Amino acid sequence: MVDKLRVWWTVLRDGNTAVPSSRPRVRTTVQIKLRGRCLSFRTGPITESTRCARLAETTCSRSCPQAATAATPSAPDCNRFFKVLKARKVLSVDPSVRLRLGAPESCQALPADLALIKEGLTSPNPTRAAMTALPAFHGLVAGQLRALHLTDIRDGRLHLDSRTILLAEAVRVRLTAYLDYRNHRWPHTANPHLFIHYRTALGTKPVGTRWPGLVLGTAARDIRTDRILDEVSATDGDVRCLCDLFGVSVKAASRYTAVLDPPEPITTPQ
Repeated sequence: MVDKLRVWWTVLRDGNTAVPSSRPRVRTTVQIKLRGRCLSFRTGPITESTRCARLAETTCSRSCPQAATAATPSAPDCNRFFKVLKARKVLSVDPSVRLRLGAPESCQALPADLALIKEGLTSPNPTRAAMTALPAFHGLVAGQLRALHLTDIRDGRLHLDSRTILLAEAVRVRLTAYLDYRNHRWPHTANPHLFIHYRTALGTKPVGTRWPGLVLGTAARDIRTDRILDEVSATDGDVRCLCDLFGVSVKAASRYTAVLDPPEPITTPQ
């Protein structure tokens, strides 16, 4: 099993040009998937399916015991694990080829803590105030906050990907205060990114993935979700408006508009 795990890990790290092709994963993703796969080998309901793959002798059907135990949240990932090994000819058969895998559960969009958002907007720390204002007013995510450049903000507008966002007055005030702080704190930095700290000011790389959450005191996606839900209430669930304002797909916008008409709870007869 170590050899099979090594092949799967190599495909994750370096990618695969053969069918099925895949791109190389970032280091954090590889570590998370490898940790989960090692855990599933030791314990868990997919141990029987893993044993089936190790023996490479049978193909599971929907009626076999392995099929009954594979209908778990980790089953889709296990299925991809088998496909990689089958494509690299490590396994002669894919034991999960006939398993019916359930779709991942979708969580309902929930509003954020308004007290925390207000605290961030009124914070004396100009970095936190500006970083809170962007997702609170315009629904930016953490990755967009990290990737913003100074040149992306021009003439009171934010040029983000293929969209041009007219910045709210409250956002412009906080960005101006932050830029004054940034120029005073690091007047000679060559970093082109908008948000920097004492380490990234010495180079040109963006801040780390954990830094926005540490500054905001919460995940940026929670503030973004609260902003989108507020727009859902204001527009009575206009999907087109959500797609234009926040750059989401119709499917993603439908997830937010579902809060207007939530599904009725299932009642069981007494």
